[in-house]
Amino acid sequence: MKRAWIFLAVLGALGCNGLGGPLAGTQNLEIRPSPPLQKLEAFLPDKGGLQNWKAENAPQLYKGEDLYLYIDGGAEIYHEYGFKQVLVQDYKSAAGKSLTLEIFEMANFECAFGIYTFKSSGKGKPIAVGQDGQLEEYYLNFWKGNFLVTLTGFEASPEVIQGLLLIAKSVDAKVKTPGRRPSLVEIFPKEWLPITRLKYVKGVLGLYNNYSFFARDVFRFREAVIGGINGGKFTIFVFRYSSQEECRRRFQEVKAAFEKNPAYKNFKAVRPDHFETMDGQGMTILGQPFEDCIALVRTKESEKSAAKISENLKNNYPKIK
Repeated sequence: MKRAWIFLAVLGALGCNGLGGPLAGTQNLEIRPSPPLQKLEAFLPDKGGLQNWKAENAPQLYKGEDLYLYIDGGAEIYHEYGFKQVLVQDYKSAAGKSLTLEIFEMANFECAFGIYTFKSSGKGKPIAVGQDGQLEEYYLNFWKGNFLVTLTGFEASPEVIQGLLLIAKSVDAKVKTPGRRPSLVEIFPKEWLPITRLKYVKGVLGLYNNYSFFARDVFRFREAVIGGINGGKFTIFVFRYSSQEECRRRFQEVKAAFEKNPAYKNFKAVRPDHFETMDGQGMTILGQPFEDCIALVRTKESEKSAAKISENLKNNYPKIK
């Protein structure tokens, strides 16, 4: 079984600020050691608890590189987030309605949370299932432990929504160990935006799905978090590194890249730990390092407002230690 997915990571994102060319550089993926692969079939709902739904055909399991057989255009981002395996089970109701359950096992809870933020729009309805459960039209996503669970109903009829919730709650009950959100997400004060609107990023593909700064991987970060606040007036990028020394070295390279790239205008650096520039859409980008992080604030608002946001991030840093 092979499903078509729309994947925007490189082709779509590279066009957002006029920067073309192939991706180069490396992806700095530092993920925690993986536990042994789980028997994902153990998380499937029991037949007696499916009410008017029943499994259609045998479940399909895809491990490692086999994901490319299942996802046509888009498997790369899952591997960037530490994909291990996915179990796919189709269901059909007595009335002929269909839905599909996908249970993705990722390398650790950080990776599970990250791929959840990649797939979730943040515009759905919060539901009490798993961690950060969200229902949007006929899609349901949640993560728990090192698992991402996605259910797709193909239509938003009451029967299908009921089936999504029924199966989601059954899977949730079978996954016993919850996960912890990556500490870096706490750099954003809770009043800025809901957790479901954040994007937690482990590599350059995840970054470029949000914004393409350059045609190569200049940042080489360990992990990053991205969020838009104040109705999208500000987009905030926080890149984290393994040490303050690495962060400072990388900041100088990032600053030089912005200064030399013709896609950015009006570059100025009034001091070594601060720069400002403007992208091709007339948005100001302010860059500043603190501790082991680099913060970029992209906005059309005043530079003073952007600097205040950057300072708030710096003051919030103790929460992520």
